[in-house]
Amino acid sequence: MSTRPPNPQSDFIRGKILRVPQPISATRLAFWKWARILSVVLVIAGFSASIGWLMYSDRRFTRQTEGILTAEEVSQLRTQSLDYEAAFAKARLSKNSLEEADIKLLEQALQAQEDYVSARGALGADNYRLEVLRQNLHLIRGEKLRTRANQAEAKALAIAKTQPEEAMKLLRSALESEIEISKKWLFSGLVDSGKIARLDTRLRSLEAEPLWRKGRNLEKEGEELEVAGKFSFAADKFSQAIDCETEFLGRYRDVRDTEFKRVDLLEAKRETALSGTMMIEVEQQIKTAEKMEKLNQWQSASRVWKDTIDAFNQLLIEYPKSRHADRTREAKLVVRMNFARAHDQVMAVYQGVEQLHQQLQGRHALAAAQLATTHLASARKLADENTGAFLPEDPMRQELEFIANREATLRALLATIDLSLVPLPAPFARTKIFRQEVSQGLYASLMGANPSALQRETNPVESVSYEDAQKFCQKLGWALGSNVRLPTLEEFRAAAGDVSKLPAGNQAWTFENTDGVNTRPVATSQPNALGIYDILGNVEEWTDTETAGGLGQVVGGSVTSPAAPGLVVRSVNKREKRRTLGFRIIID
Repeated sequence: MSTRPPNPQSDFIRGKILRVPQPISATRLAFWKWARILSVVLVIAGFSASIGWLMYSDRRFTRQTEGILTAEEVSQLRTQSLDYEAAFAKARLSKNSLEEADIKLLEQALQAQEDYVSARGALGADNYRLEVLRQNLHLIRGEKLRTRANQAEAKALAIAKTQPEEAMKLLRSALESEIEISKKWLFSGLVDSGKIARLDTRLRSLEAEPLWRKGRNLEKEGEELEVAGKFSFAADKFSQAIDCETEFLGRYRDVRDTEFKRVDLLEAKRETALSGTMMIEVEQQIKTAEKMEKLNQWQSASRVWKDTIDAFNQLLIEYPKSRHADRTREAKLVVRMNFARAHDQVMAVYQGVEQLHQQLQGRHALAAAQLATTHLASARKLADENTGAFLPEDPMRQELEFIANREATLRALLATIDLSLVPLPAPFARTKIFRQEVSQGLYASLMGANPSALQRETNPVESVSYEDAQKFCQKLGWALGSNVRLPTLEEFRAAAGDVSKLPAGNQAWTFENTDGVNTRPVATSQPNALGIYDILGNVEEWTDTETAGGLGQVVGGSVTSPAAPGLVVRSVNKREKRRTLGFRIIID
């Protein structure tokens, strides 16, 4: 079987279109030819210009004197410099102080030496004589300026308090001299940045004084105008004072102190002045409302109070920083308005409390408790209606709450309290004193807790401060419908009677007949002639005293005291609490 030759390969490629190249026109060929030639010419020209500039610059900066000064002229520059320096040295040796013309010789010597070094094409730093001349000149100039600055500063400090304006001129001159040293005469070695800062601080401190004083004077003028009722003028003065203070803070706060938040204080004074007219109107309305209340025109008074509150609220909105913008005062105005609006209901509660006191004084516990419950409900209702009367912290409401919640205690207390009271002798005959010290049981029944260190119901209450005793008196007064208080020292002396002799062993619990530590039950010693127990011994007792320094007087001695004639009186801190310190009460 014979084989066939392979089929010829096709020239067709899928997806590719064969394009026949087009010939380039003669015009385009000529354009690109001349463009290439022009580019080469420009590059060569630029390169040549750069080389020429570099060669010119090198010659200009490194050989600039060549062909300008001859060697003889360069030598003459050095000679001139030496001649000037010699003339300066001669003047320095022959004169007490250098004059400006002498210093000019040194400057000319320095200039000639600088020209000489430049002509030689050398660096100034490489010429020792040039550096010496420069340092000498800078030092002389700097010393003259420093002397001038020191003299001006010393004189300024001497007259600063009496002639502040002249002192400022002198300090300004001293500061300028020091600044000139730091800028022009650096090689003197006299540059002192600390001295510059000190002079600047002293100068600005003096400059600040007039502005500081101006602000205070404007404030004082504003206050005087406000007192005179010229509120708009006063506000303008306060505004000017604020501008002064703002400028002061921006320029001089670092050199002189001012009041903390002074701008805020001045703004408050300005708003107070601006609100002055509105506050006068509020005060007039308050007087009108109070006048109506005195005339028993309570509804009219209520409406005036409402207008007063609206006016005051407008003041609060427009001038919140004003001294008159007191939210507590607004709350009091609301209370006054609501009191006038609910006057009849409030007075009914007051009258009911008076009836309650009568029932308590008549020792009718059940009737008193019922009255307290009734009027407490009325007081709560008034409080719930946001009248501002009989809020929980109101003393009368607290009294009603206390009585309404202690009916059982009242029954026991009112039935027996009179048995424990003894009238005092003249001149206190209308006053009754408790026969014995207040016991722990009585104290806890009214106060709800027993603070005593040795807790026994029949022992006297102890470890109570003066304030604790006063609070007990208040609550016992609520329970009895009467005024209850601590005895005064004079009343205590009247209750003690004659104590000039040593008390008998069974008349006072003292260190001699006890363990010297623990108290004994009340009313277990022998009473005195008035039928009063433990007037001496057992526990010391608080008296009703008003003394300076927070001190109170305690009397009678305790189980820790030795038996002795007389009535022991001591001054102690009213906050003191001891296990041998108690009290008894007086009922007016």
